[in-house]
Amino acid sequence: MVTVASYDGLREPGAAEISLAVADDLQRHGIGTRMLEQLAALGGERGIHRFDAEVMPDNYPMLGCSGMPALPCGAGPRSGS
Repeated sequence: MVTVASYDGLREPGAAEISLAVADDLQRHGIGTRMLEQLAALGGERGIHRFDAEVMPDNYPMLGCSGMPALPCGAGPRSGS
């Protein structure tokens, strides 16, 4: 496996939860960023304007959403995550 990315619509119209995994040895090469960009584009075409995600607390690149200006990213992890 290189990467897996998907989104599932939430009960709230226009919102979806995003899921992404990239093989450890292929991380930090922009693959995840590209997959998220593609999901954002596909979601936008289908009326999705907000993506939610749970991010591991030590996944600093994803917590900062660096390089992904098209995605609305929160300031940090949710309590209880």
